[in-house]
Amino acid sequence: MSIQHFCGKNSPLVGNTSGYDEVAQIFDERLYDKEAHPCEDFYHFACGKYNMNAKKNFLWKLLENTLETMEGLLTDEGGIPSKAFNLSKHYYMSCLRNHEEWESHTGYIQTVIGKIRNFGHFPLIDANISYYNRSDYELDLIDVLIYFNKNGLTTEWLAPMFFFRDNDTTVMQFSSGIAYTFRQNLKLAIALCIRANSTCYLQKLLKDAISMRLLALYINKHLYMAKLQSTTLGKLNESYSSVDLFKYLADISPLEVRHVFQDALLVEAPPLEAIERFDAELKRIPKIVIVNTIISHFVFNSYRHLDVRFYTLSTRGKESGEPGKLDLKKLAESWCFLKTQEKFGQALLASYATAADGHETQKVMQKIYNHLKDAFIETINEKHHWSSKIKKYVRVENVYGLHFTDMEDIFNRISLHYDFATLHNITAAKDHRTRTETVSLNVLNA
Repeated sequence: MSIQHFCGKNSPLVGNTSGYDEVAQIFDERLYDKEAHPCEDFYHFACGKYNMNAKKNFLWKLLENTLETMEGLLTDEGGIPSKAFNLSKHYYMSCLRNHEEWESHTGYIQTVIGKIRNFGHFPLIDANISYYNRSDYELDLIDVLIYFNKNGLTTEWLAPMFFFRDNDTTVMQFSSGIAYTFRQNLKLAIALCIRANSTCYLQKLLKDAISMRLLALYINKHLYMAKLQSTTLGKLNESYSSVDLFKYLADISPLEVRHVFQDALLVEAPPLEAIERFDAELKRIPKIVIVNTIISHFVFNSYRHLDVRFYTLSTRGKESGEPGKLDLKKLAESWCFLKTQEKFGQALLASYATAADGHETQKVMQKIYNHLKDAFIETINEKHHWSSKIKKYVRVENVYGLHFTDMEDIFNRISLHYDFATLHNITAAKDHRTRTETVSLNVLNA
């Protein structure tokens, strides 16, 4: 199939559902075809070369390979662009009409990038990273694009993935926060290094960031951390058909709160006035919006190790004695939310440790945390309808009958316990009997 047929405005395979299986086959072949001409492959990617119908285990392996490649891509110390960047640039110069177009980053290369933009948001390449104190050197959008394409690494680092359902015309959209998290972890590693007055070699920073990502990989193998949405090929160019979570959060959040969803938040804390405005906004916004937004943000970006036992939760009905059905994913997200929210608050407070208004900041953050706690409890109670049919007993399957009285009790027990690695001496009463258990939560990998 020619580039014109595939990328053309009148292509029968773009913007409709009739040929979706053919599109999937083409993309699948492209994914494994390492002999494809680089220029041709480049333009195919510009039209939206996504990973379709790929096996889940293959995607994880591909992501692990991507992490290794990222290390090789960025480990030149001192902020000097890697040799791979320069080689890739020369390799793809033949795809452009002249050398000046490439050097100026204008002309047809911008047309190609414009086509990519038409298919959605690309987490890694849509935000530059300044390394250490080299503010004059950042990851270049074009350099990253050609490097990943040349090495066959057009994965969720660069684009959302689309999965076709069998015998259906709909597409399952998977917008991943993986690349965003890696970029954020790298910036956080830089900030911590600077605060420690250490020499921040890029190789060490990258190693720290990759370690955080490998930890998140373990979580994602057991827990679905991304939202799946149904759409059709005809809707790919609509506003939210192929956009990732973070643009969505920024769009729906009030202007005064929007800075909360920028990755610089964990590096540079906002002033006290901004936190107070945030607190005021929390009082104005419906609690259901707060909970969904905050949980989504922190679960996608700051989640930590979650004990495998703790997302095997179920309800037990009082009348029937049979296990009920509980939203396991929501409970798992909620636990992650609690842990990350406190870590987030601690990070902000730490930045004000020597500030004159540190005490006031702490009080504001406590008010924010209390609002979030109230909103969380209210939403859980409303969403899961803790009625007579679904009783307020939660069983942790691998802890042999440990029970909690209700969701608010669970929240209070964990949110007020600042050592989240282990929660001791949880006492639960059932049938006038008391059982004391020691439960290892292993929620945070501190």
